[in-house]
This record gives sequence, structure tokens and C-alpha cells, in this order.
Amino acid sequence: MKSSGIRSFFSTTAMRASGAALMLAAGSAVHAEGDGEGGTKLSAWGWTTMGQVIKSRYVYVQPSRLVPNDPSLPDDAFWSDVFQGYNFNRSWLMLLDAGVKLTNDVTDRTRLTVHGGFRYAFNAVVRKENPAENVKHFRKTERPYLIEASIRSRLIENEALSFGLTGGYFSVKYNPHAYNLGEYLFRSNMYPQVLVSGFETSDKWKVLALRLQLDLFEIFNQQLYVTSETEVYPLYDFGLAYLATVNPLKFLEIGAGVYAHRLVSVDPEKTTPGLLTDTYSAEADQRYVMNIDGNDTTFYTFKGTKAMGRIAVDPLFLLKPGLLNEEEGKLYAEVGVIGIKDYPIYYDSLHQRVPVMVGFNFPTFKFLDVLSLQVEYFANRYSNSAKTVWESRSPVPFLGELRSGKLEDDNLYPYKHEDDWKWSIYGKRRITDFLEVSGQVASDHTQRNDYMTGYFQVYEQLCLRPQDYYWILRLKFYL
Repeated sequence: MKSSGIRSFFSTTAMRASGAALMLAAGSAVHAEGDGEGGTKLSAWGWTTMGQVIKSRYVYVQPSRLVPNDPSLPDDAFWSDVFQGYNFNRSWLMLLDAGVKLTNDVTDRTRLTVHGGFRYAFNAVVRKENPAENVKHFRKTERPYLIEASIRSRLIENEALSFGLTGGYFSVKYNPHAYNLGEYLFRSNMYPQVLVSGFETSDKWKVLALRLQLDLFEIFNQQLYVTSETEVYPLYDFGLAYLATVNPLKFLEIGAGVYAHRLVSVDPEKTTPGLLTDTYSAEADQRYVMNIDGNDTTFYTFKGTKAMGRIAVDPLFLLKPGLLNEEEGKLYAEVGVIGIKDYPIYYDSLHQRVPVMVGFNFPTFKFLDVLSLQVEYFANRYSNSAKTVWESRSPVPFLGELRSGKLEDDNLYPYKHEDDWKWSIYGKRRITDFLEVSGQVASDHTQRNDYMTGYFQVYEQLCLRPQDYYWILRLKFYL
């Protein structure tokens, strides 16, 4: 057996063993639920997800022969050098997940948490133009993943004051009303600007961080994060974030935050690629590394500062908790600034780095736990793509395929502002203590590979225009 085959065999065996262990723990969790010695609690969950892409652009073969806005091309022609020959229209989105969560209250005020999941999936999309590649794309994927590994301690707790510390790898969610779109302070990348959204991901964004949290009279909340980047290249840079929320009235909530992202670079030459060498050619490299304007040199960088502000109003608060659930009837909005500093050419307009989200939770009189409509406007003229980040190690946006080496002849992202508007309709109902149903219809920032098996990477959004959308349903159980 070849070494690659041996590695593949042991890798597959390890993943299956991990999955079997998780499933075994899930089966026994119902017996272990509850406080044991030392305050230990074991629980489990599982879900089945299925959905379908109703409309999405088709990625054509040989894109270099296509010219944007050519009237001879079909309306759905997508000019790109990313992945060619994949048709996502009517494609199915399917996942099976299970997980176990172990918590241990080592003291009355300190809790340890380890939470893991296991995914089982099939790839629903194949490349029709290359049949030889289809076999590997049909293979199922089995992989474990970490959800949380943290320690939380409430150092001070009384009627007036609560002060706590959390460290490790854990979820962060500062906007309780952002079910899909929003949460811009953490769920975004800047230089280039890339927003993250999707089905039930808004409360599952993870950070490797140390968090200090202070609550005063349940009216004023402050959070300070010291983070280490684990999601987007370059990895491990340290950042500092501050968030504040105030509830001056029962029906009003106001929040704001600022994030000095990559404040301290682990490797400055990676965070600011132009520092690596002074031998770059202005003609060949300005769209990836720097802009040379006369005698001035501007080095593009991944680091910068983000900010956000949000507000939520509850005009129906007098009907709670009698006729309505807590979230029903709320109107809310969030504004982000994804990179405060301007840079020449690519980032010369602050307006194009400011996403705005508005949402409303429709009253269902407790028939549903939540029924949310969210709309977003983000006037960025470039693709919501991290292709240049990962493939070119560059902090400039993805511009499409180069037609020459000169910037003035570059064909910038051909659809520019067609993807400025996004929308999402989300609903959820907890049927029993152990069963929950949720669903979503959306045109959001879900990437094309989010529901694939990982055999290939596509950096474009699944829904490039407001008329592109998908639906998805999830049945979740708890043990």
C-alpha cells in the first residue's frame, strides 16, 4: 500500500472511530444527564438538515473567453476564474450532525466545558464537464469538529454587580436579535471586506479569546475581548475588542462596539505583505501588495479597526410574557464599519465598507418561538470573496480574472453592486424539551462550499443577486 493510501486509511479510520465514540456517548448521555459527582453533566444532540438551492448563477467553462455584460451571453453567465462547470441550480443541501457536551462545575462559580460534534455529509454538486472527477465528489465526508473548550468563572456576583471571566475557545454573540445577517464586529473580514452569514450560524461564531464581562444592575453590560485569530489567514494575530450594551428602558436596547483586529501581529510580514521585500514591480504587483503613486508607497494590510452600533425596540412589551414570547414583535437594526481607515484605489470609500441590517420579529402569539425577517444593504463594489486572502495571501479584493498586468485595464468584479441587497426569513419552534424544528429561506452570504464535502473550495457566494435564494429545514433533538 502506498504511503498516501496508508495515511488515507488511518485518517478515515480515525474519523470513523471519533464518530463512533460521539454516537456512543450520545446514546448513553440520556442516562448520564444530570448532576453527578463534582457537578458533572453530560448531554447530547443531533440534527438532520436538508434544503435546496432554488436559483444561483451558473459558473461557465473557459471564463477567459467571456466578456462581462456581453449581450450575446445568457443572463446567468458568471464571469469568474474560480471554479468552472458547476451548476448549483436545484442542488440539494444535506447534512447530518451529532454532538456531545460535557460540563463540570468545579466550584459554585467556575465551570469547565468541552463540546464536540461530528458531521456526515454528501456532496450534492459535481462537475459535469469532467466526468473523471465525479467519483471523488460523490464520496461521503465524515469529520469531527470542536465547538467549545472553555473555562468560565463568576468572580463577583450580587444583586448590583456581576463580574466574570471566560477563557478558551467559545461562541460569541453580542446581538441576540441577529438570527442570520448582522453581528458584523466578529463575523467579517476586512481588507478585503468579507461578510459571513448562513443558516443558524449567527450564534455559533467561535473565538479563541479571553473575555472579561461586567454587568451592572442588569442595565449596563460591558465585555472586553483579547482574541487570537483562528478563522482567516494570517492566523494567530492578537486583537482587542470592547462591547457595551445598555437597557435604559424595558422596551429599548442600545449597543456599540469597536474591534482593533490584528492589533499585534504574530508575523508582521504576513499581516502586511509589502513589508516582505522592496523588490515588487508596481505594474505586476500593485493589485496584490501595494499601490505606488509617484514617490509614495502604500502597503495594504490585513489589520485594521472595525466598529458597530445597534438598537432594538420592543413596542409590544406590554403583551409579554402573556400573549407573546420575549422576541416577538421586536424591531432592530445594526450598522457596521468594516475597516475605518481608507487605502488608495481599492478602499477609498468608507460608504462601501458600511453594511446595514434591519430586522423585525413577527408576532405569532407563541405559535413559533421566533419568525424573523432581516434585510441587509452593503454597497461594496467587490465580490464577497476571500479568494485573494487564501490563494494569494493578499489583502486586496478579488477582482475577477486578470486580462492584463496593468491596473487600468483590469476588469473589476463584473457584477459590482448586483449583490448589495441580502434578505433572510427565519423561523424556529421548540416542540418539546428534546425536539426542535427550524427553517430558513434566504439570499445571504452563504458560500458555495458551506454544504459541500470539502473536496474543493469555492469562494463565491451561493446567492450573488437578490433573486438567487435557497430554502433549508432542520430537525434537531436533544438528549
